[in-house]
Amino acid sequence: MAYSINEKLSNPVTQLREDLEEAERLVVRVTSENVERFLQLLDRIDIQLTELSANSGLDLRPEKTRQESLLSRIENNPQPVAAAAGRAGGMAKLRDRNPGADGFWWRLDALLAAQRSRAARRFTVTVGGIIFFFAALYFVVYTFFPPSPDVLVVNDATNRLPDLAMEGRWDEALALIEQSQAQLSAPDVELMIWEGVIAEQLGLAERADRVLAQARGLIEAENEDLYWVTLGNTRVMAGDLDGAKVAADAALALDPLEGQAYFLLGNIAESRGDLLGAVENYERTFEYASESNPQLAVIARVRLGTLLQSGAGFFPTDTAPETPMPTSP
Repeated sequence: MAYSINEKLSNPVTQLREDLEEAERLVVRVTSENVERFLQLLDRIDIQLTELSANSGLDLRPEKTRQESLLSRIENNPQPVAAAAGRAGGMAKLRDRNPGADGFWWRLDALLAAQRSRAARRFTVTVGGIIFFFAALYFVVYTFFPPSPDVLVVNDATNRLPDLAMEGRWDEALALIEQSQAQLSAPDVELMIWEGVIAEQLGLAERADRVLAQARGLIEAENEDLYWVTLGNTRVMAGDLDGAKVAADAALALDPLEGQAYFLLGNIAESRGDLLGAVENYERTFEYASESNPQLAVIARVRLGTLLQSGAGFFPTDTAPETPMPTSP
């Protein structure tokens, strides 16, 4: 243990209860300034309970229950304490300053890493099962209900275009689009949006404006916000984050409660390294898509959880900034 009790108290139970009360206050809001004091209190409470149980003959069941509640809280959710310790220099540094500290609360970094590892394994197994299910479904559908030739052409092109865009192979991407469009029996909006975005990258402003206007004209008025979302997502894949932001804002101007637009803003913020902005927009996505688009809400929740875990030590927990939420028009 990090301490021994040196002070001779007229009523040692009083000191124990005061320490429990202080620890219960701190656990609600652990910060970089008080995290070491909190961990030291847990040590001292453990020592006091051990010594009093052995020597006093007092009924300490209420105090033991309070201790168990404290320890259970941080064991089940070690991230706030570990994040505060990270901002204070890290758990390893705190352990070095407190030799002999052997309670599990001094090793919450390892506990958090183990929890994340288990969560990652569960996620991998779950995703593997989902992939297997959809692979089987794909086989059944394409074997017994083959899609139209147009669908196959568009799917092939849109599966290849993100890789070409990521590598900046704009001329090849434009040639693929032109070749695919020549095989279609009717214009495809998604391919036209891709053509417009790639034309923007090649500096063909007039062609980009013309093609995007044509694509927008094929969209029903009530779905125009989704046109802007699709345009924004395509611009993100092309690396045009400023253009994607313009498209997201246009979508929200049409529907301030469109969850897909907030998810797009979250992707943009995350791509820029703006973790707080990404968290804010993924939270809005979850709120607005929970009923209208539950699949998107789940994806936003997963992204939010991943960001919060990877951002431990970066997100400020000493203060809790309010997130303004838009109101329905």
